[in-house]
Amino acid sequence: MPTSPGHRWPGSGELPVPLHAAAARLILAERADPAVCPPPTAVRLRGRSGRWLSLHASRLPDPSGPRIGIVIQAVPPAELGSMLLNAYGLTEAQLRVAALILKGRSTREVVAELHISGNTVQEHLTAIFDTFGVRSRRELVAAVLAGSGPRG
Repeated sequence: MPTSPGHRWPGSGELPVPLHAAAARLILAERADPAVCPPPTAVRLRGRSGRWLSLHASRLPDPSGPRIGIVIQAVPPAELGSMLLNAYGLTEAQLRVAALILKGRSTREVVAELHISGNTVQEHLTAIFDTFGVRSRRELVAAVLAGSGPRG
């Protein structure tokens, strides 16, 4: 991993890779052009228990030199759905449809809200179901709530 002056990285094997990744994202965000959206400083991964975790990096004041702290927490259920949908390569249109389906919207409501045809909604749903290896809205919601993501 690239380092810069003032940044000391532990030797290999001392810390898990996701901790290094979260710290590296923080450093990249600090170096980013303020006019450009910096990369997120959080890293998300699935823990050994199967639960999704979020690792947030931040600077810690320390008179002996620069330090980075990492906070590890479970991904809140409200964020889990959008996180999983974004992680599995759905198109922007599929993301919009899936987000509404996860909110319990009917096809008619999705049509009205997104101003697309019912056939287009069904085409997006078919692609979403294929991606997640499910056959119904109920199975999609269950897969997302379980945090399991696509099968296969």
